[in-house]
Amino acid sequence: MATPRKQAGGKSPRSSSIKPGNIKPGNVKPGAIKADILKILRDNGARSFHPKEVAKLLGYSTYEAHKTFLTVVDEMKKQEEIKSVGARIQYGSSRRELAEGLLRLNREGFGYVEVEGYEDGFAVRPDDAGSAMNGDRVRIRFGDARTSGGRRKAVIVEILERAKMDLIGTLYQKGKLVYLEADDPTFPHKVNVTSAPADQPLHFKKALVGLDDFDAFRRQFNGHIVELFGAADDPDTLTRALMRRHGLTERFPVAPLEEADGISSDIPEAEIRRRTDLRARRIFTIDPETARDFDDAIHIEERADGGVDIGVHIADVSYYVSPGSALDREAYLRATSVYLADRAIPMLPERLSGDLCSLRPNEDRLAFSCLFTLDANDEVTDYAFHETVIHSGRRFTYEEAQAVIDGGLAGEPFAPDIQRAARLTERLRKKRHAQGSIDFDMPETRVRLDAAGNPVAIERKDRIASHFLIEELMLLANKMAAQELAKGRHKAEGGKGVYRVHDHPDAERLTNLATYVKAFGFMLPLKDGRVRPQDLNALMEAVRGKPAEPVIKYAALRSMAKAAYSTKNVGHYGLGFSHYAHFTSPIRRYPDLMAHRLLKGMAAGGPANEDLESRCEYCSERERKAEEAERDSIKQKQALYALKHLGDTFEGVVTNATRFGIFVEIPSLLLEGLIHVREMDDDYYEYDELRFALIGSHNGKSYHPGLAVRVRVEGANPNTGEIDFGFAQTQKTR
Repeated sequence: MATPRKQAGGKSPRSSSIKPGNIKPGNVKPGAIKADILKILRDNGARSFHPKEVAKLLGYSTYEAHKTFLTVVDEMKKQEEIKSVGARIQYGSSRRELAEGLLRLNREGFGYVEVEGYEDGFAVRPDDAGSAMNGDRVRIRFGDARTSGGRRKAVIVEILERAKMDLIGTLYQKGKLVYLEADDPTFPHKVNVTSAPADQPLHFKKALVGLDDFDAFRRQFNGHIVELFGAADDPDTLTRALMRRHGLTERFPVAPLEEADGISSDIPEAEIRRRTDLRARRIFTIDPETARDFDDAIHIEERADGGVDIGVHIADVSYYVSPGSALDREAYLRATSVYLADRAIPMLPERLSGDLCSLRPNEDRLAFSCLFTLDANDEVTDYAFHETVIHSGRRFTYEEAQAVIDGGLAGEPFAPDIQRAARLTERLRKKRHAQGSIDFDMPETRVRLDAAGNPVAIERKDRIASHFLIEELMLLANKMAAQELAKGRHKAEGGKGVYRVHDHPDAERLTNLATYVKAFGFMLPLKDGRVRPQDLNALMEAVRGKPAEPVIKYAALRSMAKAAYSTKNVGHYGLGFSHYAHFTSPIRRYPDLMAHRLLKGMAAGGPANEDLESRCEYCSERERKAEEAERDSIKQKQALYALKHLGDTFEGVVTNATRFGIFVEIPSLLLEGLIHVREMDDDYYEYDELRFALIGSHNGKSYHPGLAVRVRVEGANPNTGEIDFGFAQTQKTR
């Protein structure tokens, strides 16, 4: 019988009590390794071993042999041929079940698997995740063992589908060794970069790296460079890396660009004769100062009976973009324009979005117009949709229009129109809120940048009357579009339309919201898990002007269901509308283009030859991804801005408490950061779910939403958008 391999000092590891059996050390074939492992474990009964002990007994001292040995052990554990006892192994197998689901990992490598049919996910420890990554679809094996939190434990036995096979991160170079640290905080491994180019420095460069294989022995991936972005601390590099991470690109393929360039700027006379000619109307636009694409224009005229005639004129994108064309295919793939902190990524090429389809002043333009009449009581008495040709007489910025509303810009020819529209839309807005439309009125967070893309200030821009003027008229046109779609004249689609729907909020979320705002001293009445829109409006009014206003409004927004696109009209809870669609922005939203085509098809009596429901689902998903990218872009710039204030102290307010720490916002900087619970070392703090608070076990100190604290900026990571705070005055250590 072969003797175990000896350690320095002449003693075999725990050899006095191990029965190695009749084995041959040094076998490197997986089948032989498996047989030897089973024999050692079987011959030693119920005793458990650390895999290193078994490896030494079998003489696996070389890297390749040890690597193969560990791979076999992992496979045997996954197949339940041997038992896992913590980090040790033991002979025998317990009956366990298999299931499939999506893996969600946190930054520490712990995760859970969502499995259909099971209310709670299954817990996965880092050692049991193998090479699985966040978002992978995996097969798990689970038994009756549970975590301290009550969640059942599971082991990943197979990766069924990878969420991704590449990563964006920062390269680090030590001699010939190059490795990538991923931006994704849930990815726990380093990536060894093979075949890195030797003719250029790679240290601290942003890169996209494709994953090749997983080295189980070193617990790292091997990969190759797909794309280099530039220096990891350059603002433009950070933005381009963020765009790639979210699957965004500014570049258009050749085919749609050629198609766009081939469109004539001249409007055929026959097309003008075919349309309703509104060029004599007093039409104007109101847009942001930086806007380049003007997709909506308006006109308003008084009637002798005390009512008004209004026109909402929308760029006629469907005239230029035919179904199935290269332009149409690319627009559908993008589904929406994306507005990052330092750039816009359009849905349509500049030739269309900034030129042919843009309702620029003093130029004839094709439009699809919603014309409606309101009586003296501000009720819509008639509406109709027309393909039109218009001529905008003036382009206003929101600030210029506001000056007109406030009585400025003396001699402005369009002043009576704007002031008339402002008075009307103010009444419409008040009526809408009284009828149950929720008034979130969220201020916009904007980052002011220098020429290099570095943030120099972060501002919250409140909305003004000129914003509300345009908003109300667009809401009205969208509402009319949905009502027209609901008439269902397009028989081939069974009366389907493309609606913007917003379902009732979940009762549990509303209960959590009511508990949350109570911590700030506000009340939200609930009845059977429901809240009246009027009570939500009362809450929004109660917090107006208070330091906690943006925090509570964001919390209220998060408690709402997500709005989406659908052919099934369930109404719009937030607006209080039974019918609502998106009609007014076809330059930047594909569902609006779909609505235009449907409305035109209805007018012509023809069918709508599109798979509407699947397209609605796709556009909803693309919208969510665009929102994530826009949010991450703001967070990235906020983190860069925070780096300018390292070590500075500010007054802050606690916005939320979790088991791992408290989130604090600095109102003067519009930055939110985390104070980790490990920094709160003057006591042992436990999380109180009912009060959204961390409470000291001994001193009773409570950190809860609304609490004023003074904090110091400790660090920030532009790759993740995370900002770390500390207490301005160090806590007394126990």
